[in-house]
Parts: sequence; structure tokens; C-alpha cells
Amino acid sequence: MFEHFKGEEVFVKKVLDYLDQVQYKQRLILTQFLDPYHQSIVKSVIGHQDEVQVLENGGFIHSESQRIIIAPYFYEIEKEDFEIVVCKIIYAKNFEKLTHRDILGALMSLGIKRELFGDIVRKRQRFLC
Repeated sequence: MFEHFKGEEVFVKKVLDYLDQVQYKQRLILTQFLDPYHQSIVKSVIGHQDEVQVLENGGFIHSESQRIIIAPYFYEIEKEDFEIVVCKIIYAKNFEKLTHRDILGALMSLGIKRELFGDIVRKRQRFLC
């Protein structure tokens, strides 16, 4: 298994641990926000299993960063289970040239880890993250 994911062995081990917790301890696992590559690793490692469900949500349609829930098949997953909150950033008009990079840099300079927030989207002169 690990030969398919060179450089990602630690992440693959974490996903295998998640699978073990779901199968043998009947736990629901909620990941941090994952990029598309890491989402594909989760799906590849877990594969299709009748007793496990893998669901994803990024807070809005077509979001790139997504949280994944891995749970026993009998859990009824609700949107709220993903624990996603959409934040609107309102800023002064004299900063009208703010970019995605500016917002990302400001959040990270506050000490917020990247995997704790999803996509940053500009919508009508506002940013949502």
C-alpha cells in the first residue's frame, strides 16, 4: 500500500488508523480540511467497503478543500456533522485590492493552521472563508 503513496506514509498510516477506529470502535471520524490530493488518498486507502461510509463537504458547492467524515454505514450524517462555519470578511474600501494571498497570509499570521480553514472565495467585493 505505501509504495503507491511515496512521501505520504505518515498520512496513509493516519487514514488506516481512522479506518480501524470506524470498523472496530464504531466511531465517526471528521478530518481537517484536505486538499484534493489528500482527499483522493483517503478514498483510495479506504476504498469501497459496505460497512464504512466516506462523505465530504467543503461548505459550498465545488469547494476544493473539503472535510471528510468516515463513519460506520448506519450513522445518519447531517450537514452540521462537518462542523463548518462560513465566515464573511468585510474590510474598508481603501483596501479594495486585497487578494486571496493577502487574506491567506493574514489568517496564517494569526497562527491559524492552513488545514483549519477551507477555501477562500471572493464574492462581490467580500471574501468568504
